[in-house]
Amino acid sequence: MTRGDGLVRAGAVLLGAAVCVAALRAIRRRRGAWVEAGRYADLEAARRIVVDGDRTRIYWLLRDPQRLAAVLGPPVRAETIDDTWSRWSVPEPGGPERLMTVEVMGDIPELLLAWRVDNGWLPHEGTVRFAEAGADRTELAVTVRYRWSDEWAGRTKVPDDPVDRLLATALDRVAASAAVAGR
Repeated sequence: MTRGDGLVRAGAVLLGAAVCVAALRAIRRRRGAWVEAGRYADLEAARRIVVDGDRTRIYWLLRDPQRLAAVLGPPVRAETIDDTWSRWSVPEPGGPERLMTVEVMGDIPELLLAWRVDNGWLPHEGTVRFAEAGADRTELAVTVRYRWSDEWAGRTKVPDDPVDRLLATALDRVAASAAVAGR
């Protein structure tokens, strides 16, 4: 190999590296512009609440789809398909009824429930962790991860990102139901 061949190979390697770096930067810029343009953003809503009731009772309240739907409000309906799957109908305030299929991905009785929704108007995944919080009280730590797009929300007439608000309302209803059931 001559000195000229070595320079050509080194030049080719440097050129290849420069093209790769430029391509990676363009991909990052494009993805950043895509997210900023409202395509989607990965978001997370998280809440903690202490409710009256032992962990076993609160776990079974949240594990049974029909019971949980009743707690969340009369317009919310759930149908159990099997031990893993359920179908939910959730109406929007003043809007259409939204349908989704929920899959329980993790279930450790009295410690953890994990689920995901791949279809429906807002695909998401979430967890509920249960912990003792004193005599006859349970701490619930709920996390919901989802993708949100203001552009999509505008097209489907969803006014704003409702997930955190809905999570807070749902936990307030669970706490009220647990308090009433514990009397």
